[in-house]
Amino acid sequence: MKNKSLLITWITLFLLSTAGLILSHINGPGFWILIIIFILSYVKFMLVAWEYMELKHAHSFWITIMALLGMLFIFLVVIITVFLNS
Repeated sequence: MKNKSLLITWITLFLLSTAGLILSHINGPGFWILIIIFILSYVKFMLVAWEYMELKHAHSFWITIMALLGMLFIFLVVIITVFLNS
């Protein structure tokens, strides 16, 4: 069962990385593509933390902290991007 879970996580990470690569080459509204790429990065961050760092066995405090730090990072990057482009 553990190997199946790791394989599914690895395939999901590969697909998310491929989606980010494809999105980075699209000529469109750059701000929204940036937001989508950062959301994909956040999902990858949480998958790695959950599966490979064994966060699923951690106390709920640490799970919450990891999730909030990831969201805070995305929020700060978006805010900085908005201010630099205006």
